[in-house]
Amino acid sequence: MLPVDKLFKQRLFPAGYISIITRITGVIMEKYKAKSIIIGRKKRKDSSREDYPCFIAIFDINDPQKGGNVPKKIIDYEDIHKVMISGCDINYLLAGNDLVVNDLESFEVETKGKHIIIKGKHIKAKQKK
Repeated sequence: MLPVDKLFKQRLFPAGYISIITRITGVIMEKYKAKSIIIGRKKRKDSSREDYPCFIAIFDINDPQKGGNVPKKIIDYEDIHKVMISGCDINYLLAGNDLVVNDLESFEVETKGKHIIIKGKHIKAKQKK
């Protein structure tokens, strides 16, 4: 079975069918272009719950935490148990408990139930200059 994003790119199904496929499989995958992202956890509204709300802030610059920059997009999630990250070099910001990923070309976010899988693609060393 082809992943949802390949079905869309190959135009095997009209756009309306993609959402139906994602609802049936329970997997939602989105791809973004970004220079950096910040992954963070928010406070729980209800302390009796075990899962947390979290966010991914998308930026067009590296080290966005240094200048008080506004993200170009923020993706919010509710009741997330685990965030898994692969293919990324990560910086951990102790002051805010956030993760920063710099020098990105693009990244994919896959949501499976209460888990988020982030797969990053870094800019090659020659392109960084």
